[in-house]
Amino acid sequence: MRTLTVQHQSKYRLLFLALTGMILLLAAACSSEGVIESPNPKLGDEFTLSVGSFVEVDAGSEHQRVDFVGILADSRCAAGVTCITAGQAEILLALTGEDGERRTFPVNVPPRGSVNSDLNGFQLRLERLLPDPPPLGVDATLYRAKLVLTRLP
Repeated sequence: MRTLTVQHQSKYRLLFLALTGMILLLAAACSSEGVIESPNPKLGDEFTLSVGSFVEVDAGSEHQRVDFVGILADSRCAAGVTCITAGQAEILLALTGEDGERRTFPVNVPPRGSVNSDLNGFQLRLERLLPDPPPLGVDATLYRAKLVLTRLP
């Protein structure tokens, strides 16, 4: 009887260690580092950022840092839901130039639409906010902003 109890405890310990390892791997994979699909974009190149991530765009003799700061609101109609109005999302972006001054600005995103923001001699175009349409109860870590930075004429 004593041997049977020891075997059960060993199995539970092994199961506990395996589950703990999987949780740690999942936590590392879902870290807040963010996703940058285009690590070295130039002016006019499309790049994709996740919430909390940033990229430095090569603007010739200078660099412009673009940050996807966060999601302020999202009332767009969720996938699989019938809505009376399409709704919109509001995100917060930031642009930091060579002067080191960080300029944050909200962007109202129409459903399935793009929007331009002019700031400090540059135009930041939000091509798409994904997921679109968002699933019910979407987590902020799943959002992706497809962006293009150009210089104003």
